[in-house]
Amino acid sequence: MYNHAVIGGDLQLPKDLGCLRPSTKSCTSLFKHDAHAPGVYLEFARADLSDTDCARSRVNALSNAKRALHWQAEALTDALGFRRWPRARPKHFPSRLEFLSECLLVTPAILKKLNTLRNEVEHRYVVPERGTLEDYVDVVELYLTSSDPLVGAFPDLHEFYVSGEQGRQYCLCTTRHSGVIRVYQADWRSCLRASSEAGGSTAEGESVSSDESIPSAIEFADVASDPTRYFRLAQLFLGRLG
Repeated sequence: MYNHAVIGGDLQLPKDLGCLRPSTKSCTSLFKHDAHAPGVYLEFARADLSDTDCARSRVNALSNAKRALHWQAEALTDALGFRRWPRARPKHFPSRLEFLSECLLVTPAILKKLNTLRNEVEHRYVVPERGTLEDYVDVVELYLTSSDPLVGAFPDLHEFYVSGEQGRQYCLCTTRHSGVIRVYQADWRSCLRASSEAGGSTAEGESVSSDESIPSAIEFADVASDPTRYFRLAQLFLGRLG
């Protein structure tokens, strides 16, 4: 039998979160209706670098790589409720990178490279050196590649079961931009009904029966009031723990 720990409120989760195994997810794309996703601007940056090397092509490459980086990061952070985080500074991009780091959505190595190269190529009114600019575009591509799976399939709910304990299920739900994660000790269908009742949205194509019982959330993590608890549950919800 697993030991349990209270992460917050009345929630009892296994002390070792690694024993939670993902089972079902409901996901939708963050860029479903956008013709120019961040990757398109990265392609523009690569095309700019392949042009004749001159100040114009370098500046254009920088501008397009920056658009790709900022748009992807803004989409992810906003979907996760960044603007409700007490330390949020929406117009200060490093604040968004810090938020992504707290959710384990950017590695320390990539974060360090991004910050270093951003300081070199974005914050001066000079044409960047080609070598530095190529490094910047490479790191932006590395970040987009690592985060594309989540951008293309951002979860609305994520169901887990406890390894070795049949029938023990937890389901985590969020509504985009809310900065709130609700936890239910129930299967994902019950979780959909409860999330819908709480003001969330059901997965595409799923129907909700009004005569079925609706479970109550056993945890309510809000990034505005308890960021530490929220980030811990966000890491689990996003599949960053295991």
